[in-house]
Amino acid sequence: YFRARVTTKYAAETSIDRLTKTVNFVINIVVGRETEILFQGLTGKVSEEELRRVLTFVEEGANDDFEVERSKTAIRDVYQKSGFYQAQVAHERIRLTEQFERLTFHVDEGPRLAVKSISFTGNRAYDAATLRRRISTREHPGRLAFLASGGYVTNLQLQQDVRAVTDFYRRQGYASARVEARVA
Repeated sequence: YFRARVTTKYAAETSIDRLTKTVNFVINIVVGRETEILFQGLTGKVSEEELRRVLTFVEEGANDDFEVERSKTAIRDVYQKSGFYQAQVAHERIRLTEQFERLTFHVDEGPRLAVKSISFTGNRAYDAATLRRRISTREHPGRLAFLASGGYVTNLQLQQDVRAVTDFYRRQGYASARVEARVA
Protein backbone atom coordinates (compact mmCIF):
# COMPACT_ATOMS: atom_id res chain seq x y z
CA TYR A 1 0.00 0.00 0.00
CA PHE A 2 2.45 2.61 -1.20
CA ARG A 3 -0.18 5.32 -1.33
CA ALA A 4 -1.46 4.76 2.20
CA ARG A 5 -2.12 7.97 4.07
CA VAL A 6 -2.60 8.34 7.82
CA THR A 7 -3.95 11.50 9.38
CA THR A 8 -5.09 12.36 12.88
CA LYS A 9 -7.79 14.64 14.11
CA TYR A 10 -6.73 16.25 17.34
CA ALA A 11 -7.40 19.68 18.76
CA ALA A 12 -6.41 20.48 22.35
CA GLU A 13 -9.58 22.53 22.87
CA THR A 14 -11.99 19.74 21.89
CA SER A 15 -10.06 16.47 22.22
CA ILE A 16 -9.15 16.69 25.90
CA ASP A 17 -11.81 15.71 28.44
CA ARG A 18 -10.56 17.17 31.70
CA LEU A 19 -13.30 15.54 33.81
CA THR A 20 -12.43 11.98 32.78
CA LYS A 21 -8.76 12.80 32.18
CA THR A 22 -8.83 11.27 28.73
CA VAL A 23 -7.87 12.36 25.25
CA ASN A 24 -10.07 11.64 22.26
CA PHE A 25 -8.61 11.68 18.85
CA VAL A 26 -9.32 10.02 15.53
CA ILE A 27 -6.84 8.30 13.28
CA ASN A 28 -7.93 8.26 9.64
CA ILE A 29 -6.34 5.63 7.40
CA VAL A 30 -6.78 5.66 3.64
CA VAL A 31 -4.95 2.62 2.31
CA GLY A 32 -5.12 3.40 -1.37
CA ARG A 33 -4.54 0.71 -3.96
CA GLU A 34 -2.59 -2.42 -3.03
CA THR A 35 0.30 -3.09 -5.39
CA GLU A 36 1.91 -6.48 -5.84
CA ILE A 37 5.52 -6.22 -7.04
CA LEU A 38 6.94 -9.05 -9.13
CA PHE A 39 10.27 -9.56 -10.87
CA GLN A 40 10.76 -11.67 -13.99
CA GLY A 41 14.02 -12.70 -15.62
CA LEU A 42 16.06 -13.01 -12.42
CA THR A 43 18.84 -15.59 -12.62
CA GLY A 44 19.98 -15.44 -9.00
CA LYS A 45 23.06 -13.33 -9.69
CA VAL A 46 21.27 -10.43 -7.99
CA SER A 47 18.75 -11.31 -5.28
CA GLU A 48 15.14 -10.24 -5.36
CA GLU A 49 15.62 -8.91 -1.83
CA GLU A 50 18.41 -6.62 -3.04
CA LEU A 51 16.17 -5.33 -5.84
CA ARG A 52 13.26 -4.72 -3.46
CA ARG A 53 15.55 -2.61 -1.25
CA VAL A 54 16.24 -0.12 -4.06
CA LEU A 55 12.62 0.43 -5.07
CA THR A 56 11.69 4.06 -4.41
CA PHE A 57 7.98 3.55 -3.65
CA VAL A 58 8.10 3.26 0.13
CA GLU A 59 10.45 6.20 0.57
CA GLU A 60 8.38 8.45 -1.69
CA GLY A 61 4.93 7.15 -0.73
CA ALA A 62 3.94 6.83 -4.36
CA ASN A 63 4.16 4.38 -7.22
CA ASP A 64 3.26 6.63 -10.10
CA ASP A 65 5.04 6.45 -13.48
CA PHE A 66 7.81 8.77 -12.28
CA GLU A 67 8.63 6.49 -9.33
CA VAL A 68 8.43 3.40 -11.55
CA GLU A 69 11.07 4.97 -13.82
CA ARG A 70 13.24 5.90 -10.82
CA SER A 71 12.93 2.33 -9.53
CA LYS A 72 13.87 0.90 -12.94
CA THR A 73 16.98 3.09 -12.94
CA ALA A 74 17.85 1.91 -9.42
CA ILE A 75 17.43 -1.74 -10.46
CA ARG A 76 19.62 -1.18 -13.54
CA ASP A 77 22.26 0.45 -11.31
CA VAL A 78 22.33 -2.62 -9.04
CA TYR A 79 22.95 -4.83 -12.05
CA GLN A 80 25.62 -2.54 -13.46
CA LYS A 81 27.48 -2.52 -10.15
CA SER A 82 27.47 -6.31 -10.39
CA GLY A 83 29.08 -6.21 -13.83
CA PHE A 84 25.97 -6.37 -16.02
CA TYR A 85 26.69 -3.16 -17.95
CA GLN A 86 24.04 -3.82 -20.59
CA ALA A 87 21.22 -4.71 -18.17
CA GLN A 88 17.78 -3.60 -19.30
CA VAL A 89 14.66 -3.20 -17.17
CA ALA A 90 11.11 -2.85 -18.48
CA HIS A 91 7.85 -2.86 -16.56
CA GLU A 92 4.23 -3.81 -16.92
CA ARG A 93 1.43 -2.46 -14.73
CA ILE A 94 -1.89 -4.26 -14.70
CA ARG A 95 -4.84 -3.00 -12.68
CA LEU A 96 -6.74 -6.12 -11.69
CA THR A 97 -9.42 -4.38 -9.62
CA GLU A 98 -10.05 -0.83 -8.48
CA GLN A 99 -8.08 -1.55 -5.29
CA PHE A 100 -5.41 -3.99 -6.56
CA GLU A 101 -2.72 -3.81 -9.22
CA ARG A 102 0.30 -5.88 -10.22
CA LEU A 103 3.57 -4.21 -11.19
CA THR A 104 6.05 -6.53 -12.86
CA PHE A 105 9.65 -5.58 -13.56
CA HIS A 106 11.12 -7.54 -16.49
CA VAL A 107 14.89 -7.79 -16.14
CA ASP A 108 17.28 -8.71 -18.94
CA GLU A 109 20.72 -8.88 -17.32
CA GLY A 110 22.65 -9.09 -20.55
CA PRO A 111 26.19 -10.45 -20.41
CA ARG A 112 28.50 -9.77 -17.49
CA LEU A 113 31.25 -7.59 -18.94
CA ALA A 114 34.67 -8.05 -17.40
CA VAL A 115 37.27 -5.38 -18.14
CA LYS A 116 39.79 -7.13 -20.37
CA SER A 117 42.04 -4.14 -20.94
CA ILE A 118 42.20 -0.39 -20.46
CA SER A 119 43.74 1.80 -23.13
CA PHE A 120 44.15 5.53 -23.60
CA THR A 121 44.24 7.35 -26.94
CA GLY A 122 45.29 10.91 -27.65
CA ASN A 123 47.34 11.16 -24.46
CA ARG A 124 50.50 12.89 -25.63
CA ALA A 125 51.40 14.71 -22.43
CA TYR A 126 51.14 11.76 -20.01
CA ASP A 127 51.74 8.06 -20.44
CA ALA A 128 49.08 5.39 -19.85
CA ALA A 129 50.57 4.37 -16.48
CA THR A 130 50.19 7.92 -15.14
CA LEU A 131 46.57 8.11 -16.30
CA ARG A 132 45.77 4.59 -15.07
CA ARG A 133 46.71 5.68 -11.54
CA ARG A 134 44.00 8.37 -11.76
CA ILE A 135 41.10 6.02 -12.51
CA SER A 136 39.28 3.49 -10.37
CA THR A 137 38.40 1.00 -13.12
CA ARG A 138 40.65 -2.04 -12.98
CA GLU A 139 41.16 -4.96 -15.30
CA HIS A 140 39.43 -8.17 -14.28
CA PRO A 141 41.91 -10.44 -12.48
CA GLY A 142 40.83 -13.49 -14.50
CA ARG A 143 41.30 -16.78 -12.70
CA LEU A 144 42.31 -14.94 -9.54
CA ALA A 145 38.93 -13.16 -9.35
CA PHE A 146 38.16 -14.87 -6.04
CA LEU A 147 41.08 -12.94 -4.48
CA ALA A 148 40.06 -9.48 -5.69
CA SER A 149 36.94 -7.45 -6.29
CA GLY A 150 35.93 -5.33 -9.24
CA GLY A 151 37.05 -5.68 -12.80
CA TYR A 152 33.55 -5.12 -14.21
CA VAL A 153 32.22 -2.19 -16.23
CA THR A 154 29.75 0.18 -14.55
CA ASN A 155 28.34 3.51 -15.76
CA LEU A 156 29.10 5.18 -12.45
CA GLN A 157 32.71 4.09 -12.49
CA LEU A 158 33.18 5.24 -16.09
CA GLN A 159 31.71 8.65 -15.22
CA GLN A 160 34.00 8.95 -12.20
CA ASP A 161 37.03 7.95 -14.29
CA VAL A 162 36.21 10.55 -16.96
CA ARG A 163 35.90 13.20 -14.27
CA ALA A 164 39.15 12.13 -12.58
CA VAL A 165 41.21 12.24 -15.80
CA THR A 166 39.58 15.51 -16.90
CA ASP A 167 40.32 17.08 -13.51
CA PHE A 168 43.92 15.80 -13.66
CA TYR A 169 44.54 17.38 -17.09
CA ARG A 170 42.91 20.67 -16.06
CA ARG A 171 45.01 20.88 -12.90
CA GLN A 172 48.06 20.45 -15.13
CA GLY A 173 47.04 23.49 -17.20
CA TYR A 174 45.07 21.83 -20.01
CA ALA A 175 41.90 23.89 -19.50
CA SER A 176 40.18 22.67 -22.66
CA ALA A 177 40.92 18.98 -22.15
CA ARG A 178 38.05 16.68 -23.10
CA VAL A 179 37.86 13.08 -21.97
CA GLU A 180 35.40 10.39 -22.94
CA ALA A 181 35.09 6.72 -22.09
CA ARG A 182 34.06 4.03 -24.55
CA VAL A 183 33.22 0.42 -23.94
CA ALA A 184 34.34 -1.65 -26.89
